[in-house]
Amino acid sequence: LYSSPKEPVSTLLPEPLLSKESGSFSCMVDGVRLEIAHADIQYVESLENYVKVITDKKTYVTRLTLKEAEERLPKPPFVRISRSYIVNAIHINNKEPDSVWIGSKELRIGKVYKRYVAEQFASE
Repeated sequence: LYSSPKEPVSTLLPEPLLSKESGSFSCMVDGVRLEIAHADIQYVESLENYVKVITDKKTYVTRLTLKEAEERLPKPPFVRISRSYIVNAIHINNKEPDSVWIGSKELRIGKVYKRYVAEQFASE
């Protein structure tokens, strides 16, 4: 399992952007309002009108579209990489032209999002 970010984290984002990570993502899970720290979120996956919020400890499902989640998460470090995924750049272990890796999970970058994703990571 994924325990802690590997060495390249400091190269992913300039220092001031990492300090923004103190916020949290508020959502309803099973009728209970939860605050999930931005730093804990590895990625968000779309399930049509729901999203799965994946952290290293737990996965939460909440009624929200990916577009709504995208609007509520800070950019950077969160980057939309496809119709299905928003990733937290501080948790990326490896980047390839067509995908990013978070721990052992490969997330494909959508064709439509390729240029946008490349621009977001170009500032590293």
